[in-house]
Amino acid sequence: MSEIREAIFDLSGAVPSGRSAFLGSIAYKKGVGLKPYPLKKMKEDLMIDATRELLGNEQLYLKSKHLMKEMENEQGLSNAVSFNRKDILKV
Repeated sequence: MSEIREAIFDLSGAVPSGRSAFLGSIAYKKGVGLKPYPLKKMKEDLMIDATRELLGNEQLYLKSKHLMKEMENEQGLSNAVSFNRKDILKV
């Protein structure tokens, strides 16, 4: 438990922004992340429990790997450039 506590305090300099809360809620809804908690409500024992669940939850890991593969195959940037190029050529 002391190793987890030390790791958490090493991360204490990271301050989440509004975007982090938004992305955290999306990850939770997709099943690839834990339920986000407001920084004001975060306590040491809650952080330790969440870290344990994150490291020990096989379903989160498997769903994350699956989502990663889907995102790799998306080719979003190429599709966006292609779409914009077609719009520009129409004008």
